[in-house]
Amino acid sequence: MNSKRVCALILLTVMTVFSSPPDASAVSVPSLDDPAVYHISDSDYRSGDCLLTACTYMLRRAAIRRKSPLWSAITNAKLRKSATTGGNSSSVKNAFYFKHDGIKYTIGSGQLTGDSADEKKAMIAGLLNKYKYGVVVYGSNAAATGSHAVLVVKVKNSTVYAADAAYNTGNENYGIQKWNSTLMKSITRCTKYWVITKVSGSSNGAGKDNVKSTLRISGVRAPESLKQGKSFVIKGIIESNYPITGVTVKILDKNGKKALSRTEKPGGGWTYDLKRIDPYIKFGSLKAGKYTYIVSAKDQKKSKTLVKTKFKVTADKKSKANTKTK
Repeated sequence: MNSKRVCALILLTVMTVFSSPPDASAVSVPSLDDPAVYHISDSDYRSGDCLLTACTYMLRRAAIRRKSPLWSAITNAKLRKSATTGGNSSSVKNAFYFKHDGIKYTIGSGQLTGDSADEKKAMIAGLLNKYKYGVVVYGSNAAATGSHAVLVVKVKNSTVYAADAAYNTGNENYGIQKWNSTLMKSITRCTKYWVITKVSGSSNGAGKDNVKSTLRISGVRAPESLKQGKSFVIKGIIESNYPITGVTVKILDKNGKKALSRTEKPGGGWTYDLKRIDPYIKFGSLKAGKYTYIVSAKDQKKSKTLVKTKFKVTADKKSKANTKTK
């Protein structure tokens, strides 16, 4: 083959790589370690939902591995009818089916054998080798609060890693933790497990660019009335099924002019905690008056105003009185 032909082939290859459209499924699903995968809102959680929530996390992992951009649409509310008896979250069925985004998931359960912690860990590790989406582990009086369940995702060097609804609901978002950092205390008391035994079908949304963005915020803390010179801590967790590319917090005065503003570029994560931007918004520097607090964000699909609320800053009467007497 002559040198001109070789050069032509190399050039064609380079052009193909850079001109090919990006795979939508590649940018619309997070990694399995992303805390957003293991987070649900307060409105999606009922008392006693720990076992159901662990199953939700397991199904989300399966959807992500199947490249479904609709993974975040798997919620307790949607799973409850299929997984529980009479909608009772404490009565998760031993076996059930769940259909989502063109995929059918078959879930089954079994008994954890062994008496010692090492024996339990060895069995869970064996299950993880066979069932790659995780193992929901349940035990009566296995936690400080009594009966509880978590999703175990890894056993490494005798350390168990799991996602616990107790630390990933509402304002909390700790993702995957070591066993001793979850609500669970005694692995020896864990007696039952649930796994996804079969996955069939293909995602209807994977690879398509028409999947709607789920850009949203939860756990919001916004100002209502402040005294001049006082600080305020803003809170909120922003999530999306597309990578988040920008977050802006700004405060406008009564004339619509910017009093304070800060924009951050998260770098493509699927979740963003407003505590990272809070240090840059100095409420104590605001003068007395009326203001509007705004939080907006954008992902790879759209931009959205997530919070827009009015508040006021009142003058410190003591400071005024001191000024007049001087």
